[in-house]
Amino acid sequence: MLPSSAATPQFVESATPPEDYSISVFESGAGVVVDALLTVREWERVVLLHDEEIVAEFAPGLYRLDRDTLADLAERLSWPDAFRGEIGATVVFVSTFRRHRRPWSVSRTDPGYRAAGLLDYRIADPRACLEALLRERVAVGPGAVDDLAARALTGALDGYVRRASTTPAQPPRTPRDLAEILTPTVARSLKESGIEEFRFSVTRLGDEPQGEARSDAAGDGE
Repeated sequence: MLPSSAATPQFVESATPPEDYSISVFESGAGVVVDALLTVREWERVVLLHDEEIVAEFAPGLYRLDRDTLADLAERLSWPDAFRGEIGATVVFVSTFRRHRRPWSVSRTDPGYRAAGLLDYRIADPRACLEALLRERVAVGPGAVDDLAARALTGALDGYVRRASTTPAQPPRTPRDLAEILTPTVARSLKESGIEEFRFSVTRLGDEPQGEARSDAAGDGE
């Protein structure tokens, strides 16, 4: 049960439907203050960041962001006993809903090719996902995980195109072929970043648009 508070508490919760975001940073003009009430819904996890480090995690539930709940952060920032100001951390909501039909594209001069399509994924391990973003120095915010997944995909595609260019006898690949060949490789890579259920399609390959071909390969790469 939450402790009572004489003052009207600040409410901290995500304002975006879970299917519309992968990561959402809580914005408040006054900042998040001590004793704020945090609501984490069943499809979400919440991670608190300070100086690009994870200082707290929250599963679904209702929490008061006080000294007891944020003991590590309070010690790190040397909160005085009567501290009632801003907590000094960024509140990040992470949706565990599957993200559908996120656009990706790549255009390279070496190797020379152009491709575009759509991808799906789900964040299964929010902490691992945030750690991957921080490790790669990606700004945590909307679109960050889309970019992370797209970079893993285009990296695999670059490697495939380079190998194909040195094997002239290799038959041409259709967009469906590429999706089936590369999905397991990319899925294994993304699993290390807490991302599962990966799928992708190629809607354009080369200089001319191609019909969309969706992969039926297993998203976890197993």
